[in-house]
Amino acid sequence: MQLTGKIDRVEVIDNSKLIITDYKTGGGFDSFADTGSAYEKVKKWKYKLQFCFYAILFELSPQWARFQSKEFSLVFIEQDRKTGRFITVTDYVQQ
Repeated sequence: MQLTGKIDRVEVIDNSKLIITDYKTGGGFDSFADTGSAYEKVKKWKYKLQFCFYAILFELSPQWARFQSKEFSLVFIEQDRKTGRFITVTDYVQQ
């Protein structure tokens, strides 16, 4: 079995930190807290699982493994219907 995908954006900060960003369409959320409807909880869990896969891939990659600090962000590119703002959710995955 082969796992494939594309990472939307990788930023290198001060040659020591990576910021990995995934852009999402559709409704967003402010945090990974276990709140909301059952559908929202499953959606958050899937995105968190995606971050875990990213962490493994970046840790095992010869190109990226040297970076000790890795930040993972979701950026929802559609405005929130209630607030009219764009939402970014950031998480750090322990290595």
